[in-house]
Formats: sequence, C-alpha cells, structure tokens
Amino acid sequence: KQWYQRRVRGTFHDSIKAEESMWSLHKGECIQVSLEKVREGYWWTSLFKDDGHEISLASIDTTRQIGEFPAEEQACVQKLMFDQRQKQLGLPTSEEMQQEEILKRAWNAEGSPFAGTDFDMSKVNINR
Repeated sequence: KQWYQRRVRGTFHDSIKAEESMWSLHKGECIQVSLEKVREGYWWTSLFKDDGHEISLASIDTTRQIGEFPAEEQACVQKLMFDQRQKQLGLPTSEEMQQEEILKRAWNAEGSPFAGTDFDMSKVNINR
C-alpha cells in the first residue's frame, strides 16, 4: 500500500480525553496526532494494546542531562516541558498559541468578514 492508503487501527494503550485530543495535517509531510491521556504522568509502553511494538521503559536513559541530547531532541523536550507547565497553569500551550496567531492573521485577511475589527477569540469556535 502507498503511505496515503495506510490506516491506523487499534485500541489505545490506555484511556484518552477525546475532547482534548486533536490532529492536524502538515501539508506534504505528516498527520500530527496529539492525545491527552486520562492518567497524566503514566508512561505508555506502546500506542496501541497488543500491537507488538512495545517500548521497554527500562531502556530509557534518564541519567543524561538535556544538554547532552542533539539539538532537535533538546527542542522537543523543552517544548514538552513548556506545554506541561502551561497546562498546569491553565495557560495556552505552544500549539494553541500558534493556532491563535494563525486565526489573528486570518481575521484581518482580505475578504474576511472580520477585517478591520479587533480580534475576539470568543467569536471563534474551535472543535477539538
């Protein structure tokens, strides 16, 4: 099968908060799926139950400092830490802030019925 014909099927390893989970398309690259786990802080050993692709949690090296990882991995860890902190404080995550910036640009885009008015997030309905 071609990559675009593949389907994901299975039962998640544990419960998720469907109303707080989302997916987004990255044109020509991938589909990004963000799942909000019901049990925070609980490590999943796989995405799906019984899929044969388990991660050994013992194999994760927690002794290394963040500065020892490659730059791309450091950025990913820092983003995850930032987003976790934001959630704990009831503030928007980096992805939510990025979405708001996109909405602000669209708000005043040519042809927008909102052009020329102050941006008002309460008038935007985002289904997650």
